[in-house]
Amino acid sequence: MKAVLIRSLSGLVYMALIILPVVLREPALFLAVFAVFIVLGLREFASLVNLNRTRPLRAFMDGLFGAFLFAAIFLYGSDRMDVTIFIPYIFYVLYTMVRSLYSDRHKAGSDNSRTFMGHLYIAATLGLGSLLLVPESIGRELAVGEVADFTPHYFLFVFVLIWLNDTGAFIAGSLFGKHTLFKVISPKKTWEGFIGGLLFTVAGALLAGHYSGSAKHPMELVFFALLVTAMATWGDLYESNLKRNAGVKDSGHIIPGHGGILDRLDSALFVFPAVYLFILIFGL
Repeated sequence: MKAVLIRSLSGLVYMALIILPVVLREPALFLAVFAVFIVLGLREFASLVNLNRTRPLRAFMDGLFGAFLFAAIFLYGSDRMDVTIFIPYIFYVLYTMVRSLYSDRHKAGSDNSRTFMGHLYIAATLGLGSLLLVPESIGRELAVGEVADFTPHYFLFVFVLIWLNDTGAFIAGSLFGKHTLFKVISPKKTWEGFIGGLLFTVAGALLAGHYSGSAKHPMELVFFALLVTAMATWGDLYESNLKRNAGVKDSGHIIPGHGGILDRLDSALFVFPAVYLFILIFGL
């Protein structure tokens, strides 16, 4: 009972950290919260892929510039800054490569690859997700001096669909699960769970479209839900594979009863880029 209570409370705190900055429409608070998520996520990723960071300063710099990349994508995408915002990050990439000439040369390629893979996997994907908070800036040029409005609807909509998918997959998998989806990586995931997650996600997308007065055709919403479900499942499987290769059950222990930050964000890391591309192609 105590474990369930701890899991529930920590889950509520995690949800509040995501929802409150968005609902309050506080870009600075949102960036700060997700910067912390990214720093923690990169630390977990480094552990999973055996990116040894024996020097604390290097680990700190990796996290700092990962968070910077995330913020730069949001600030540039919402027209709050111009493209020069990326210059510090580019110089950090160059610095890291030059540094490898003088330290740990024998593993420079693998270390650099894993460092920047982590930045792309976590910081860049969440950066694309952050642009859902400024949807009017996606796929069009804003007027000179115009700044995209910070609005919570699309961002929260995607998170709700991800949570619905998780819920539907858990319920259907628990009740009907027999046929494993990817036994080698995640023996507990089943096709029945996948279908349950898809049905919950489709229902959520159609209900949201109906009550929001969306001009989207229902089939577009169904396709959108299928996209979210597929990418969420792949995101979950990818992180599960990292954990399996590392020989651990959870990516970390920062969220009691849930594991690490990556355990909570794994689906979103794959969903956000796909949703961003969907909006570019089909519009809002």
